[in-house]
Amino acid sequence: MTIPAMPLLIGGMPKPPVDADGADGTVLTFPETAIGTVMLTKQGEFADIRAAAGEVHVASGWTVQLNLPDAVSDGAVLAAQPPNGVHILIAAGLDDDALDGLADYRVLTYLRLGARVTPAGVAKLAHLSSLTMLSIASEHVDDAAVEQLAGLPELLSIHLDPCAVTDAGAAALTRLPKVTSISITSDRLTDAAAQVLAESPTLQNLTLHGSALTNEAIRALSTSTSLESVTLTGGFDDAGLLELVNGYPALQNARIDGPAVTDAGVMAAFAVGITAQLNGQWFSPKAAERLRQRQVSG
Repeated sequence: MTIPAMPLLIGGMPKPPVDADGADGTVLTFPETAIGTVMLTKQGEFADIRAAAGEVHVASGWTVQLNLPDAVSDGAVLAAQPPNGVHILIAAGLDDDALDGLADYRVLTYLRLGARVTPAGVAKLAHLSSLTMLSIASEHVDDAAVEQLAGLPELLSIHLDPCAVTDAGAAALTRLPKVTSISITSDRLTDAAAQVLAESPTLQNLTLHGSALTNEAIRALSTSTSLESVTLTGGFDDAGLLELVNGYPALQNARIDGPAVTDAGVMAAFAVGITAQLNGQWFSPKAAERLRQRQVSG
């Protein structure tokens, strides 16, 4: 039976069309006991969440997101899926051995992994040529792991939080030809990382969290001609925040968290139209004006 191509509104929720025999789409086969969930979307709109159990029929044109709980570390469940059936994989529990199951996932565009992944596991991702977004939260991921990502030409966004990446690893990420967003949390970063990241012609969004970062990192990044958003955590004060006033020709918003940032620094950033934060709280222009008036009256 042919089902209409447009989602049907059932109970107020759009439901994805399915072909009963799977001939016009994909059939994902899971163990009979649910191992996670499958989310189906089309054209960016939420459609349906199903249990990852038994056979899940998906019609052509639907994006498939497979969510595996942290307890699932066995890559056999990945190897059992049609290689072109999953576009987004959230699987924080997988270890290096489990990543062998991704060998033929040629349409995978987004991958999120967790603490069990090491450089050996990252090396197994080098064949995922369609990958555009990668997130790994593992303190095992270091510069050697980052070097393995050079073979991912379509990678736009990479999130390493936490990790053991140093300045050299940050420099390696800038060699990705299309990268627009980089996020790194590592106490091994220094201001030199900011200097090399500022030279990337494609980088638009940058997040760096590192206890060794100083005001010099903010100053170094000010030379970037492409950065639109920066989020920085380190040993910053007002002098560092004031560096946002000079340079940063494309900057639209900034979040600078440091032990000595005060109202004065935040207001200076607002003076040039930059959204800023103080101690994790967003300040609206009206709030900044009230602070200014309070300082004048005081």
